[in-house]
Amino acid sequence: MEVSDVIKARRSVRQYLDKPIEEDKKVALKDYIDLLNARYKTNVQIFFDDENAFSNSTAAYGLFSSCKNIVALVGKDEETCGYAGELFALKAQSVGLNTCFVGLTYKKGNIKRKIKLQKGEKVQCCIALGYGKTQGAKRKSKKPSDVLVLKGEKPKLLDEVVEACLLAPTAINQQKFKVVCENGDIEIVKSGFGFYAGVDIGIVKCHKDLILGKVSL
Repeated sequence: MEVSDVIKARRSVRQYLDKPIEEDKKVALKDYIDLLNARYKTNVQIFFDDENAFSNSTAAYGLFSSCKNIVALVGKDEETCGYAGELFALKAQSVGLNTCFVGLTYKKGNIKRKIKLQKGEKVQCCIALGYGKTQGAKRKSKKPSDVLVLKGEKPKLLDEVVEACLLAPTAINQQKFKVVCENGDIEIVKSGFGFYAGVDIGIVKCHKDLILGKVSL
C-alpha cells in the first residue's frame, strides 16, 4: 500500500473489539518503536493487554471502549514525539490495526506507574491501539485554501502535501497550522494556540515529509 493510501485510511478510532493483537505484530511494533527511539531520541513505550489502560469515561473528545493497548509518547520535545507517534500510528494502520491519539481519557496514574522516564522527559501524549469496531468516521476539515500560503511558483507535490496535512489528526480537530510554500520550499508553521499544538505540528510535519519522500514507514 502506498503511503498516501495509508494516510487516507487512518482515522481516529475509539471503540475497539475485544481481540488481542497477534504476537508477531506485537514483536514488529516493538521493533519499530525501537527504531523510532533510536532515530528521534525519544523514549516511546508500548503496553499491551492492559485491562485498566482507559477510564471509559467521557472526556473532552469522546468515549473509549475495550481498548487494552496503549503507546506512551515519552520524550523531551512534544513536536518530535508527535512526529514519531504519527509514524507509529501509520505503521500500525499498515498492518491492519487502528489508533487514536489520546490526551485525557487514559488512566494516567495507572500508565505513569509503568512508564520509565529519563531526566527531562515527560509523557507528551498517548496513542490507543487495537482492532477497531469500525475503521473510523470521516471528520470535518478545513479547505486547502484555509491553510495554504503560496509565495512564488507552485511545486509539483504541493497539492498532495496539503491534502495529506489536512488528513493529519489534531487535538479536538483544531488544525492550527499553515502550509507555507515559498520558492518551492514547503514548511509547516503554527497558526494560533491550542491544546497539544506542539504534538499536532509534529504530526502534520510527518505527513508532509512522507509525501515528499523525506521519510518512510
